[in-house]
Amino acid sequence: MSSGSSYSGKICSSSDIDWFKINIANGGTISLSLTVPSSNDYDLALYDSSYTQISSSENGSGASESISYSATTTGNYYIKIYGFGEHYNTSSSYTLTYTYTATSTPTPTPTPTTSITPKIAAGDYYSLALKSDGNIWTWGYNGDGQLGDGSTTNSNTPVQVSGLSNVTAIDGGHYRHSLAVKSDGTVWAWGNNDNGHLGDGTYTNRSSPVQVTGLSNAIAVAGGDSHSLALKSDGTVWAWGGNGYGELGNGTYDESTSPIQVSDLSDVIATAAGDHHSLALKSDGTVWGWGENAYGKLGDGTTTNRSTPVRVSSLSGVTAIAAGDQHSLALKSDGTVWAWGYNWDGQLGDGGTTDSYSPVQVNNLDGVTAIAAGDFHSLA
Repeated sequence: MSSGSSYSGKICSSSDIDWFKINIANGGTISLSLTVPSSNDYDLALYDSSYTQISSSENGSGASESISYSATTTGNYYIKIYGFGEHYNTSSSYTLTYTYTATSTPTPTPTPTTSITPKIAAGDYYSLALKSDGNIWTWGYNGDGQLGDGSTTNSNTPVQVSGLSNVTAIDGGHYRHSLAVKSDGTVWAWGNNDNGHLGDGTYTNRSSPVQVTGLSNAIAVAGGDSHSLALKSDGTVWAWGGNGYGELGNGTYDESTSPIQVSDLSDVIATAAGDHHSLALKSDGTVWGWGENAYGKLGDGTTTNRSTPVRVSSLSGVTAIAAGDQHSLALKSDGTVWAWGYNWDGQLGDGGTTDSYSPVQVNNLDGVTAIAAGDFHSLA
């Protein structure tokens, strides 16, 4: 069962028992409510992952049952419903409702760090890897210099990005450019620069890294098709490059070869860039989007392009985001995944192929800890 869901069933004999599995990814409160048929004595119990009973409710004949349990251990829990003695009912149904409230909140606005955690990222037909020594290695297509080794020669084995060290974060653009953050908070870029999305004040392609101008205290980057994003340690977001759909988020549709601040957005802890749209996760667990809104990928219930951020509707408690070519993803603190936008190839995971202008829950997924989006597919 997923949080917020209900199930109706029957206990048809004294030996009949109904079991349900739930999964939680963060500490929080498990709330269960059982409405029973009149004159029937149904009992409710909660078990941990080893099937040890940890809570129960036995209120007697015709009485509803409820459990509120503070879970400090993540993973699977099991719900048991059964009839006491000869109390069962073949004609009337009980209703079980499950909700989960996480006590943890999304990570507060982060600060610059000098620690280096290995990471991987992918662009269009090429890949990047950040090693623990702060160096970047790349491989794949290199027609615009996106491998960063000083050439435009494709490589089917990793080559080191030239002249760049002490890197703490990386990302590959949806087209042919690459981004990196160094431990000193500066941002560096290389590859295709047709729309100024390398941020060096020019439209010149670069086969080795150049510094993005006028940007400091950066902690993360995200690459779109022809635009780029940087998250600063103060929780603000900065953008540069193509802006034909408003993806720079400054209230205009004019492209920029150097960073400009996204309007009306603060307390951001993560960003993601799609084909021509941008996403931001705030410290309060809400998600905001701007830019192209084809197929409803901004999640505000419309298909209207937005040049400033709008809140994704009916979504809270989010801990991570990802952006595909024409769809978007969010991971909630209860371990569920939600998706919206283009769905021709089933990338929303809701069992259909109909586009959605607002978030829908991905089917058959719980206990998720990370997500990623490709052009037309999704991963968890």
